[in-house]
Amino acid sequence: MTIKSATQLAPHIAFMARLTPAQAQQALEAIGTAIVHEIKQGHAVEFENFGLFDLGTRPSDNAPALRFRQHKSVKEALSK
Repeated sequence: MTIKSATQLAPHIAFMARLTPAQAQQALEAIGTAIVHEIKQGHAVEFENFGLFDLGTRPSDNAPALRFRQHKSVKEALSK
C-alpha cells in the first residue's frame, strides 16, 4: 500500500501522538508547508535521527528540487 496524502497518514500519526486525526492532518500539512518555506529561504531542515531536507538540482535539467538524505539510523532500521 502506498500512502499518498496527509489524510491517509493522519490516523497513524494521530494514534501515536495522541491527537485527533484532524489535528494530525493539520500538523502534517503544516510540516510540509514549513519545510518548503525554509528550503525556499535557502535553509536546510534536519529532523534528528530521521534525515535532512535541502535544495538540490535535477541532473536532467538543473531545475531546483527537494533533496532528502536519510539519517544512518533510518538506513539501519530499513535494512533489518
